[in-house]
Amino acid sequence: MINKRQFAFLLSFFSLILPLVTFAGLQPLFAQTDPGSKGTLVISSIPWQNEEILRATYAPLMALLSEKLDVETRLIIPENYEKVGESLLHKGADIAILGGNTYVSLKDEYPQIHYLATCKQPTAFYRSLIIAGKGSGISSLADLKGKAFGFTDHESTSGYILPKIMLEEAGFNADTFFSNIYFLNKHDKVYDAVAKGAVSGGGVSSTAYEKAVERNGDVYIILKESDPIPRNAVVGAPHLSQSQLDAIKEVLENAENDPAFSSSDSILKGFLIREDSFYDTVRKIKRQQ
Repeated sequence: MINKRQFAFLLSFFSLILPLVTFAGLQPLFAQTDPGSKGTLVISSIPWQNEEILRATYAPLMALLSEKLDVETRLIIPENYEKVGESLLHKGADIAILGGNTYVSLKDEYPQIHYLATCKQPTAFYRSLIIAGKGSGISSLADLKGKAFGFTDHESTSGYILPKIMLEEAGFNADTFFSNIYFLNKHDKVYDAVAKGAVSGGGVSSTAYEKAVERNGDVYIILKESDPIPRNAVVGAPHLSQSQLDAIKEVLENAENDPAFSSSDSILKGFLIREDSFYDTVRKIKRQQ
């Protein structure tokens, strides 16, 4: 039993906190960093290119999200693929841009993450390439035997998993076929290493091919290319509400119709809205590993 004084205190207490509860739903879409400030939407990206290129690539997207959702936006680029997943799961980021393999692995382990869209760069598909340098004397996969080879990251779909599968389908064990294997973390580093002759061949994404040619000249020969595979997935964190997810998805779906976004120099040209099953191609690849 509570006495009148205790009852009066509780009544006064709840009269103070009730407005805070009532108006909590009227706060900005994402968490505020300071009282009176806009909410902040944090985007995490896999480090598939160097930081300068990634920030230029996603700048129009960040500006569009900021305008349409009335939030501040911040891009974080963890040092490896695994930490991008961690940022998503531990409220370090609201949305993440993941490679196909990273997305499928994370979705299998944490079904509560939400597929939102697939990046168009400019299409929603890309390919994995095995490349060598022109004038190197290498004209086939067999010519790479006993040579130095560069991959990107163990978790990279196009920079490791698919090149390894393509080599094995050709009858070569990627683990023993080369004299040395180097993991160079980023696709542009593999392209540059091939151009400089530091490695004889490399496994890379087609998304970085044109920039590599601009940077190093027409010095590459494509020895093998994969079937089309889905590009990076945009994923929502488990802590986001359905209304927040829907709001983000609506912005992504209409991005290419926004003049400021579509006229930008970014390779990111829009988003394709599909379902999680769109990445079943990647799941099939993983089963073949």
